[in-house]
Amino acid sequence: LKLFGCAIDVIRNCLGAPETMQNPNKPDEALHRYKALTKDGLLFYVQIRENKITGRKDFMSTFPAK
Repeated sequence: LKLFGCAIDVIRNCLGAPETMQNPNKPDEALHRYKALTKDGLLFYVQIRENKITGRKDFMSTFPAK
């Protein structure tokens, strides 16, 4: 939950394109991954799942980089 507010900000305001890949387990889904930094300089990722058929996008997770 610590990164949730940052994740929402990235989703709303990100100017760059995310890294996009096909879900290996579900061919009708695409996975989008944004890379961002917090104000404190912590690198983290935000993942969004997109249904290719309906175009619906769902927030999946946010997590710090290793």
